Amino acid sequence: MTDETQCFVTGKPILPSEMEGARFTHEFDAWISKEGQAILKNDPEAGDDPELGIIIKEWSTEEQDWYEEWEKSQ
Repeated sequence: MTDETQCFVTGKPILPSEMEGARFTHEFDAWISKEGQAILKNDPEAGDDPELGIIIKEWSTEEQDWYEEWEKSQ
């Protein structure tokens, strides 16, 4: 992480103070700011963009895996 980290979705810089809320996508080896995450979550057309659709799928899989592990521990 450097001071010049950019959000993959918005293209805007992510300041060091904003990195705690940022999320990483392994598929594109890139960071996504809170603003970028909100776009992915709230824009119904985001999934129409092939790259953004891949990120949504990646995170859905990660969260499903996490949920299944959590459920087993209950």
